[in-house]
Amino acid sequence: MKTKQNKLEQLKDKEPFKVPEGYFDNLTSNIMQNLPEKEMEETEAVSVTMWDRLRPLLYLAAVFVGLGFFFKTVMPKDYDEKSEQLMVEQMEEDVLNEEDSISDIDREYMEFQEEQYLKNLISESILGQ
Repeated sequence: MKTKQNKLEQLKDKEPFKVPEGYFDNLTSNIMQNLPEKEMEETEAVSVTMWDRLRPLLYLAAVFVGLGFFFKTVMPKDYDEKSEQLMVEQMEEDVLNEEDSISDIDREYMEFQEEQYLKNLISESILGQ
């Protein structure tokens, strides 16, 4: 085990692999010479018609129209009236609850002011005597 470790320590600063000189200089030309030659096939230019361009947009529009009809038939017709009535009732409840909470806050503030006033009166009467 120690002998292997000693050998690794000796090789620590040295590069164990060497590349022949000038190897990378002509590497690409050697690779290109070894490749088989293949003739390029000429392809005709594909013409894109107006229908090919518009077809995805028309399909997308058809999907949205279909979804519109689906939701129109699934949702009840008096949905808008019911939802408006529910919204109005909810708003009225919120306003009433808000008024109650404001009066509670006012009441608490008045109690706090009364306590402060009484403390001031008591401290003045004690200090004034």
